[in-house]
Amino acid sequence: RLEYMKNHNFLIDIIYQLNQLNKYDFQLKIVGSGNLENALKSKVENLELNDVIDFLGARDDVPTILKNCDCLLLPSLWEAFPIVLLEAAASNIPVITTSVGSISNLVDQNNGYIVELDKFKDAMIDVLENYNEAKSKSLQLFNKVKSNYQIKNIVKKYESIYQKLLQ
Repeated sequence: RLEYMKNHNFLIDIIYQLNQLNKYDFQLKIVGSGNLENALKSKVENLELNDVIDFLGARDDVPTILKNCDCLLLPSLWEAFPIVLLEAAASNIPVITTSVGSISNLVDQNNGYIVELDKFKDAMIDVLENYNEAKSKSLQLFNKVKSNYQIKNIVKKYESIYQKLLQ
C-alpha cells in the first residue's frame, strides 16, 4: 500500500541521495497503490528519478516480482507482521527493514538488516557493496522461514490454540 506508514517518501529521498553519487547501479520497484500514489509519482518525476524508480501498481504476483529482485527495502514507521517479509525470505533475498511491530521476531542482524531510519541508507550501501555477505544473511532468513513458517506448521499451531480455547 502506498500509505504514510510505509515511508515511501523517506525511501525516495535515500534513492535520490544514492543516485547523486553516480557510484551504484540499482533500480527501485515500488509495488502497491494507495492515496499517496500521485504525490509519490510527482516527487519521483520532480527529482528526475523516473529511470531509477518504477511504480508497478497493485499486484498479486509479489513472489514472482521478488524472485527478480536483489533486496527488499521496508522502511516502515509501523507494521504488525508484514507478509512481504515472509515472501522475501522465501525468495532468498536480503531484507533491510526497521524494527517496528513484530518484525524483530523474524529478522535480526544475523539474517537481515534491521536498522533505525537514520542507518537505513548505510544498510543499503552495505548490501550494495557487500552483496555476498547479504546473500549469506538471506540464506539464514530463508532457512528460518522454511523451518518455522510452513503452512502445515502454522495450521498445527492454530489448531493447538483452538483446542486449548475449547477446553
